[in-house]
Amino acid sequence: MSATKIGVANNSYQSQPTAIKRTEDGTSKTYRWHGDYDALNTFQATFSTGGTYDGLTVRDVDLVPEAGGLAMLSVTANNIVAPGSGGGGGDLSPVYELDWQRVDKDIRYHPAFVSGDYVLTNADRQEVDNCLRDPNIDADATLGFNAMELYQRLLRGQTSYPLFVPVARKSSYSTSRPITGDCGTQSTPPSQCGAPAGYVYVKMADKVIKRNGSYERSEEWVGFDEVDEMVYPAS
Repeated sequence: MSATKIGVANNSYQSQPTAIKRTEDGTSKTYRWHGDYDALNTFQATFSTGGTYDGLTVRDVDLVPEAGGLAMLSVTANNIVAPGSGGGGGDLSPVYELDWQRVDKDIRYHPAFVSGDYVLTNADRQEVDNCLRDPNIDADATLGFNAMELYQRLLRGQTSYPLFVPVARKSSYSTSRPITGDCGTQSTPPSQCGAPAGYVYVKMADKVIKRNGSYERSEEWVGFDEVDEMVYPAS
C-alpha cells in the first residue's frame, strides 16, 4: 500500500495542506499522509526540521504507527519568526532580561537588629518572644532599649520586612529541542542579563515550550545575599 495524502484522491505526495492557520505572526500549514508504515517511514526522511517545504520552514515531523501496518505522517511548516530573531530564520537570537523580585524576611533579622543601630543577641530575641507569649511579663522592665524596638514592631504585627533581589532571565529559541537542567544549583547568569555583582545566584527555573514548531527555552536565576551550600550546591 502506498502513502496517500489525506483529502486527495490519488497517491501523489504533492498536494495542498490539510490545515492552514494564519495569524498576525505568519502562516502555519499542516500536511498529513496516511498509508503504509514502511512507505511513510521512508518518505519522512525527505523532511528535516529547519529545512523548507512548500516555501515554508519545517518545524515538526511526526510519524505515528497504527494497527495493520499503517501510519499517519504529519508535517508542520510555517513562516513564523519568534521574538528576538530579527527575521533571520534558523536558530533565533536570545532575549535577556533583569528585574527585581520581592522576598519577605523575618523582622527579627533585619540589618538594623544584626549589625545596625539596634543590634540584638539571640538571648535578646528570646526575651522578646517570651514577652509576646506571656502577658504577665513586664516588657518595659525586662527588655533593653534595642530589644524594645523589636518588641514594639512585633506587637503591632510587623513580623517581616521586604527585601528585593535580582532575577535574571534568558529566553532562547531553536528549531531543535534544547536540553534543560542544573536547577537548584549555584550558577552565574549570562553577562548579557546585566545581573549585579554581590549576590549568590541560584538557577531556579529551566523550561521548554513548543510553539509553532519551534522551541522556546526559559531560564531564570535568582540572586541571594547568601545561600545554604548544602541545599544549593555549586554546579
